[in-house]
Amino acid sequence: MKDWSDEIFIALEKTFKDFEQLSDKISEWVETVTEEVAEEIIETVDFIVEQIDIYLPTEIEEFCRDVFQPLLDLDDGWEREQNRENQNSWSNPFTDDYYWNPRIEPSADFHPACIGCVNYHGRVYNGNILICGMHPYGWETENCPDWENQGEED
Repeated sequence: MKDWSDEIFIALEKTFKDFEQLSDKISEWVETVTEEVAEEIIETVDFIVEQIDIYLPTEIEEFCRDVFQPLLDLDDGWEREQNRENQNSWSNPFTDDYYWNPRIEPSADFHPACIGCVNYHGRVYNGNILICGMHPYGWETENCPDWENQGEED
């Protein structure tokens, strides 16, 4: 009875050894394949990064030129048209949209009581001019009771 049980143990031992060798070989193969795949991935990523570094700035520049150049050309044409229209015409600072926030200086014809006054503001907001804090719409006559000298000497 001892012979067949010894043979079973010997067969089991050989099976375990064979399995261990197979397991070691599979581990080595997986490690080798993993290293090769990792190297291939690194090479591919490096190549892609290199291509991006070479071509992306040029592509972005061309894209921006294609997108924005027509807008710049349109803007240049609009400015030339505006300049041509305004050369021989009077511009109205109260209604022209291309004035962002101009300062309208007082003159003999336009709020003469405000000439040289420190309180004069003269800015356009939403199409309405604010003359000063004391008299938002300006003073009617030539002598404003709130007039103060700016301190400038002629």
